[in-house]
Amino acid sequence: MSRVWLPAVMVISLALPPLAWAQRHQGHGTGLPRGNSGISDKDDLKDFKRAVALQASPDQMELFRQLRESVAQARLHTQEVLRIANVGPNDRFEHDLNQHAGPLSDAVDETRKENGRLLQSLSAAQKTGLKNARKKVEKANSDIAKHSEALAELLDHSGIPASQIIGPAEKLEKALSDFDSDERSMGNDMGVQDGSAPDSQSAKTASNPSN
Repeated sequence: MSRVWLPAVMVISLALPPLAWAQRHQGHGTGLPRGNSGISDKDDLKDFKRAVALQASPDQMELFRQLRESVAQARLHTQEVLRIANVGPNDRFEHDLNQHAGPLSDAVDETRKENGRLLQSLSAAQKTGLKNARKKVEKANSDIAKHSEALAELLDHSGIPASQIIGPAEKLEKALSDFDSDERSMGNDMGVQDGSAPDSQSAKTASNPSN
């Protein structure tokens, strides 16, 4: 019985090594389809290492949360200034503008301070990996400073026509919107969930529950 099976076993054994080799090498020179190893595995490992290097610390996640709340408040008050200016002069025009001028200035100041603290908290690896994202955030932050100062100067004076307020307020709103978008993009690169802080509409609801 063993003599009958011996040749068959030898034939099968001789046939297995090439097949196993072909499977291990995923078709290199064999005509078999290439699998998901090789270059794609190296890319996956590279992406994984990058994600680990850029991962936000718990303290940085809290900074992101605080920053997004401040941006939402700044946008809320900017939008209110725009709404009042678009309505035009009336008996409450300057009173209503003054109600938002102070909180707007405070929210912008907090936004810029918190952004500074966040950028200072970045590790060397984060600074390198987030170079382009940081540049966008820094430019948007500079635009916020420029346009908020221009608007604040107008709001500090009485008798300013509504038409002169609309332009600077629109520019500040755009700068805040760009900053919000660029900051969230950087946060996503650092593993921070996009919905970890309210936008301007949810901030408005929180500030005015009755609405």
